[in-house]
Amino acid sequence: MIGWLIFLGGIYICLLVFASWKAKNEVNLSDSDDLIQKTQVNVFLGVLTYSATLFSTFTLMGMPNFFRTHGIGAWIFLGVTDVAMAFILITCGRVIYKNFKKENVFSVSHYLQRKYNSKFPTRVFLLGIFIFLVPYTAIQIKGISSFLEISMPFELSETIWSLIILSIVLFYSYFGGFKAIVYSDAIQGVILLILVWIIGINCIEMVGGVEEMFLKVKDKNIALLSVPGPKNLFSFQFLLASFIAIVLMPITQPQLTTRLITMKDLKSLNMMAPAIAFFAILVILPTVLMGMYGAIEYEALSAKEFWYNILIKDQSPVIGALSLLGLVAAAMSTTDSQLFSLGHEASFFIKKDKNYLKKSKFLIIVFAVASLVFSVLSKSELVLLARLSFAGTAILAPMLINAFFPPKNRELSNLIPIFTFLGILVFLCSSLMSSFPKAILSIRIDLIIYSILFFILILERTLLNKRS
Repeated sequence: MIGWLIFLGGIYICLLVFASWKAKNEVNLSDSDDLIQKTQVNVFLGVLTYSATLFSTFTLMGMPNFFRTHGIGAWIFLGVTDVAMAFILITCGRVIYKNFKKENVFSVSHYLQRKYNSKFPTRVFLLGIFIFLVPYTAIQIKGISSFLEISMPFELSETIWSLIILSIVLFYSYFGGFKAIVYSDAIQGVILLILVWIIGINCIEMVGGVEEMFLKVKDKNIALLSVPGPKNLFSFQFLLASFIAIVLMPITQPQLTTRLITMKDLKSLNMMAPAIAFFAILVILPTVLMGMYGAIEYEALSAKEFWYNILIKDQSPVIGALSLLGLVAAAMSTTDSQLFSLGHEASFFIKKDKNYLKKSKFLIIVFAVASLVFSVLSKSELVLLARLSFAGTAILAPMLINAFFPPKNRELSNLIPIFTFLGILVFLCSSLMSSFPKAILSIRIDLIIYSILFFILILERTLLNKRS
């Protein structure tokens, strides 16, 4: 397998170097330009870069382990919600695209400052994405680093593997900019799609077919084939809160919003949305098969042992090497986008001058270091940590929707941003402090926060409409 890994890895590194070189020559940014100012993306690249950013390390590791542990109800959490996200892309993407072009801005931070005519909403937004996206970036690094530590024949710690991955990401992100990330995402998205289907089909063949697979799962643990699952995770409230958090990601997560506003025209954006829904089905479906296979063969193993067996041990040497490469690619495709978006949005605080571009790139390095530190401290529950990130950024949704769909001839107040800030604090206390309630009157804290914020949004908009 090592020979195949060296061969395929060499090709992959050459493609990344070529992508960085090509992007640098295509998008000639001046020292005072915004990081994405001259970038335009076609439909094909748009679908692949969005999808590769959305489906990360937990596609190959977290998703199968999630199905193995919690059962088929994970399909509602993952498959249904990701497809529903396409509806938000179609309905809201056009408005976001038009508004950004009209205001001639290239980041959510600058757009918020302009629409609210205040820096406070931008500060709340930056606080939210820093708190919730840095951990999300860290778990990509954590997942692949922990797997490489047990899979490679030579001993390197998780921290060393994390440094190697971050160094590669920073190389092509720093020199090639956003367009290099788009090209690398396209490469990584294709690798991911091919790999999950190869392994998924192998899992079916090893248990004797799809029907036989589910009969064996039924014999092992029938609770895996229904909700709320063997560990009672998939309650109605959990699924509802997850649905809200995931479908709002194009609005609340700047790495996805950026991909909407860099599409070359509205026609391309309209074509991208349904294609992403189709891509989501193609990616998630084989992970169900991988998870059910794991429930049959590796029910009692730890997550790390399960990953090693299903991705390496049970595969041929060339597929095992491709699995390692695919995991690295998946981790990098989300890591580069998250770090870039964090640095890009934080550049709001940088004064526009001849060194603006260099300062913005330096911020990417700062967030990379922060993600590295968090990855060392984080646990290995990849999907649940990712869901926590989605839930946290969803708190920003009412404030962002208010800006993306502003009332006519009315200035936006700081009422929603203030309550958004309070909502972030309450959510953090609930998530991190054991003494703080996780629910009130049996209703989850995140659902309560969403309800209050959307109620304030509707109330404020209704009052404004009556006054006008």
